[in-house]
Amino acid sequence: MPRCWKKKKDQPTIPTTEAVAAFALGKCYDDSKDYDQAFPHFIAGCKLKRAKLSYDPASAARQFATVMEIFDRATLWGGPVAAAHVDAWRGL
Repeated sequence: MPRCWKKKKDQPTIPTTEAVAAFALGKCYDDSKDYDQAFPHFIAGCKLKRAKLSYDPASAARQFATVMEIFDRATLWGGPVAAAHVDAWRGL
């Protein structure tokens, strides 16, 4: 689980029984091509699951900044190995 997604206090990390049941019921309707009945169950399952998580935008921004710092343009496209891959991709 990424650091920007944190478990709410006293909440299990697995979806609740209600969320699992909602997804299962949605899948049953979906499999029988009754999409109008399936969709509300999928939405209910998503809402129940989402209620167990909290999102921290500042933490996510720090995490993405770290990834971009490590995998900068020079790291990804610099050096002989990367140049060979770029040449191969271009068909040279």
